Amino acid sequence: MQNEVLHQSRCFHSSPEYCRTFWGRLVWIYEGKGSLTLTTTHLSFQGKSLNFDVPLEAIRGIGLSEFSRASKPFGLFSLVVRYEVGGKEFVTHLVPHLSSLAPTWQTNQIVLQWFDTLRAQPVLAERVDSPLIAFPKPMESAQSLAAMAMILGGLTALGGVLGSAIVFIAAAAKR
Repeated sequence: MQNEVLHQSRCFHSSPEYCRTFWGRLVWIYEGKGSLTLTTTHLSFQGKSLNFDVPLEAIRGIGLSEFSRASKPFGLFSLVVRYEVGGKEFVTHLVPHLSSLAPTWQTNQIVLQWFDTLRAQPVLAERVDSPLIAFPKPMESAQSLAAMAMILGGLTALGGVLGSAIVFIAAAAKR
């Protein structure tokens, strides 16, 4: 039997460790990008900073998670895959997408389609991790909104300073 491609798309990835860093929570949630492919026997990711090709039998769990609302205020899901290679377990957050410019709700639909396709594979049907989506706690959401307000306020102030500097420089150049 030929190894048929069931699903393939562009994809971002992040490790749980990266997601816990300041940079990963508030600035840029992705560690890298590449291509995600599901065949009848394997799940593979090919990118610059991450490459894996694991048999479906080596996948220990699949689930859904949500990135910090501080970085994605409208919510962005990730497909969480736990797999084993050489006796060592790895966990990665995957965000398959059509375009990096697509709104989060469209990307969430693609993530959910991938999850459903993986869950439909007989070998993975019983390997769904709970909770499927870890929604932020109310306090975390309040902290995220406060952090966003500070960042936006800082950017607004920086924009005002830069705008004033440009006007001043332009006026000085005309003299």
